[in-house]
Amino acid sequence: MIKVVKNIEDLIAESKVCFIQEQYREALNLAEKAIELDHKNADAHQCAGNAYMSLKKYDLAIEHYKTAAESDFDNGDRY
Repeated sequence: MIKVVKNIEDLIAESKVCFIQEQYREALNLAEKAIELDHKNADAHQCAGNAYMSLKKYDLAIEHYKTAAESDFDNGDRY
């Protein structure tokens, strides 16, 4: 069996697609895999925050949104 290693950009893109399709747990899973590869990646934390918000886990969503904003301080859209 061949193991496919995905890069962060692919994981984030797939997470966004899953989120749009209302597959929030899969979106979160993909975002967490991206975070494992780069724990300061703002886009990955934004995806995780969005998924947690949709799953009504607000405390976890806020933590990820904070990390996204701190990791990409100059991007006003993070706020």
